[in-house]
Amino acid sequence: MADNPEPHGYLMDYPSEQDAWSDSKKLQYEKNLFRVFYDTNYKDYIGSFTLMVKTGEVQSTPALCIDSEGFVVGQSSRPRAIMNPTKGAYGVMQAMQRSIFPLLKKFLPGFIHSMTTQELLSLIKSRITKEYKAISIDGSAFDSSQFAILMNYVDDVFWIKMRPFIREIIRHNWEAMHNVPANSIDVITERLMNALLQSKNIVFIHLPGVNAPRWPTAIEKQFYRDVEQAKKWKDRGPQVDWVYMELTGTTFSGHSTKTTLGNTLRTLCYSWYYIMRSGVAQEPWNSERVFSIASGDDCVIFVAPEYAQQVYDAILLLSTRNTQPQQVGLGQCIKEISIGKFYEMEFCSKWSHSHDGTLDSWNMCRSIQKLMTTK
Repeated sequence: MADNPEPHGYLMDYPSEQDAWSDSKKLQYEKNLFRVFYDTNYKDYIGSFTLMVKTGEVQSTPALCIDSEGFVVGQSSRPRAIMNPTKGAYGVMQAMQRSIFPLLKKFLPGFIHSMTTQELLSLIKSRITKEYKAISIDGSAFDSSQFAILMNYVDDVFWIKMRPFIREIIRHNWEAMHNVPANSIDVITERLMNALLQSKNIVFIHLPGVNAPRWPTAIEKQFYRDVEQAKKWKDRGPQVDWVYMELTGTTFSGHSTKTTLGNTLRTLCYSWYYIMRSGVAQEPWNSERVFSIASGDDCVIFVAPEYAQQVYDAILLLSTRNTQPQQVGLGQCIKEISIGKFYEMEFCSKWSHSHDGTLDSWNMCRSIQKLMTTK
């Protein structure tokens, strides 16, 4: 990179900086970061995943109706699966991103992860006028529609381009170690790159009494290596109460790089794809006609009013309204596309308003409705 960016801090300091983490989680990160440099057998920086149901989601209805089986009738909520990384994956892939995020924000202004409300407002105000329209994109089943080919074209290309800087991060930390590491800078870099470019993952699912066929030896070994409570099944074999799946593509919700970073990058690229196909701009990341912002799967495209309908029509044409697999555009489901004034954006559960329609009076805060109805 032209500016020769410097790595941010040291990897080994990363766990102690996470105030919300438990001491045991911090310790596991420290152990794994140490292993990156000194354990010649530590080669799998991703590990595997276990599946759990997302907690903390509260659904409400004014008329509760339960059928004879105990199921709630007349509502469409469903338990959502969360992929939980096993502890062997805690470490270098997360820690090195604190040097990556500042570069993304510098070179891709629409990458707005972790910005404060005031920072976000200042950024958008610097790129639009009060006449601009906001096209808000409400995606659905986003994680499950992140196909391997999309990750190849976005995530993999990004990490390959970042390889020199990733090696610099490793070198910066390698030279700061008190004792000479057992693994060389190039060995660590290659192991990290292998993990970053991997699109196939294994998930272990606890289903008591399933009595599945015997697993392949390699999968069984990985189960005993990765899953914390695995020793309970040493005698009987995990297949009596567990099943495993190998999935290619799909954003695993607990994945180190494909959730926050990867999803945001892909969402930005999808917005640029729609804009380019609309004919409004062939380099939308540099255009004065449009400005996209994204955080995870949330996206808003700000567009000059004379081009808003073109962009809207392209998004409508190149996406679907239902979650069934379809070969349309990039295979993304966008249940709702809305066009409004710049301050009528719908983004990251924020309430946005300008009392006189000017940029000066524009402000945002957390949606009161979301605060009152969700946990």
